[in-house]
This record gives sequence, structure tokens and C-alpha cells, in this order.
Amino acid sequence: MRSIIKKFTKVDWLLIISLELLVLLITVVLFFWTKHLGQDYTDTTDIQNQYYPIIDNFRNLFYQTGQLIPQFIPNLGGGQNAFNFAYYVIANPLAICSYLLPFLSIQTYIKMLMLTIVLVIV
Repeated sequence: MRSIIKKFTKVDWLLIISLELLVLLITVVLFFWTKHLGQDYTDTTDIQNQYYPIIDNFRNLFYQTGQLIPQFIPNLGGGQNAFNFAYYVIANPLAICSYLLPFLSIQTYIKMLMLTIVLVIV
């Protein structure tokens, strides 16, 4: 691996960095442009109707009770066990990380998370 890195010249590194910055700039512009138009950077049906309310409900219960996984959730599914929603929150470490950021709305957190994932993949 080191032999490959040593073969890059300064011009190659400059090109790689400039392409990464260009992708970052385009992503940020698209994020703010869609936000300005009142649209989301996400799938509007699945994310808004399932992920936002379920994760937000888990977060609010955590802030109220201090339990990471509540025993009973009165507002979801007519009152169900928390493990019925494990797919959305408990099994998703990225959603549990949102517990650490109570000052962000869940919509903003998921949008920033998606942008970060796009940037990491590129």
C-alpha cells in the first residue's frame, strides 16, 4: 500500500483534493438549495412517516426517563414494546448516536447524517 502512495506526485494529490472539495461543494449547495425550496434531501414518504417520528419518540422518552430502551411506548403502535421498533432505533447505531445531540431536531440530524455518508463514500 505504501508503494502506491509514494508514486503519487504533488499534482496527483492536488487533483484528488480538488475533486473531493468539488464534491463537497456540490453536496452542500444541493443540501441548502433543496432546503430553501422547502424540500428534503431524503425520501419524503419513508423517512418522514416512519423514521422521524419513531426515532424522535425514542429520543424524547430517553430524555424523560433516562432509559436507553424503554419498556413501553404509549405513543407508537397503540402502545407496544420497544423491541417492535428495533429496526428503526435500537439496531441502528447511527440513530442511537442522535441521543447525544438533543439540540438538533431529528430532521436536521438525519439530513446531516445522509450528507456525511455521501461524503464518506465518495
